[in-house]
Amino acid sequence: MPTPYAGALVAVRDVESLRRRVQARVLRLPVSFFDSTQSGMLIQRVMSDAEGVRNLVGTGIVQLIGSMITATFALGVLFWINWRLTTATLAVIGLFGGVMAYAFKKLRPIFRDRSKIYAEVSGRLGQALGGARVVKVYTAEKREEKVFAVGAHRLFRNIASTITGTSAVTTVGTLVVGLIGLLMIVIGGPDGLDPSIKAGADETLRLSDLTLPHAMVRVLLVEQLYRGWSILAKHPYHRE
Repeated sequence: MPTPYAGALVAVRDVESLRRRVQARVLRLPVSFFDSTQSGMLIQRVMSDAEGVRNLVGTGIVQLIGSMITATFALGVLFWINWRLTTATLAVIGLFGGVMAYAFKKLRPIFRDRSKIYAEVSGRLGQALGGARVVKVYTAEKREEKVFAVGAHRLFRNIASTITGTSAVTTVGTLVVGLIGLLMIVIGGPDGLDPSIKAGADETLRLSDLTLPHAMVRVLLVEQLYRGWSILAKHPYHRE
C-alpha cells in the first residue's frame, strides 16, 4: 500500500481513538462543568478538535520527511555548483524563516481560538433551534438573535485576522523570491552556462553578441530595464 494512503489510515484511526478518549473524559467531569458549559459546544469540540491530528499524522508528516530529504540533497548540489550564491540565498531564506516564525507565533493563537469560537456559536445555535418552543414561550428571539450576531462577528474578526496575516506572509514570500532573483543577477554565474543547459532550453536570450565582463553585464541589464520602463511609461528616452 502506498505510504500516503497508509498514513491517512493511521490518521483516521488516531482521530477515532482521540474522539473516544475525549468523550470518556468529558463524561467523567463533575456536574458543575456541564452547568456552566453548553452541550452544543462540547459536541462540536469533541467531534472537531481531533481533526487537527489528521494533517499532522497523515500525509503531512510524509510530505515533511520527503521535503527534508529532497532539500538536503538539493542543498548539497547547489553548494557544489556555486557556494557563494547558495550561501547568499540561504541568508535570505533564513531571514524569511525568522519572519515566518514570528508570523506563526502570532497566528497560531488566532487559529486555535477559531475552533473555540465556532464551537460556541454553533453550539448556542443548536441549542436555540433544538429548544425553539422554549425560546418562543419566553419570547427570547431578540436575545438569541443578539447573542448569535455577537458570536458571528467574533468569528468574522477571527477569520479576517487570519486572512490578513496569511496575506502578509505571502507578500513577504514574494519579496524573498524577488530578492533571490536579484542575488542571482548580482552574483550570477560569471563562467556562463554549461552547454548542456543551453541545449535543453527552448529559447535563449542574450544582451549582446560581445563577450562582456560580468560586472558590465549588470550595468547593461539595468540600462535595458530602464529603457523598457521608459517605453511603457511613454517617457522620452535620451534624445528621442
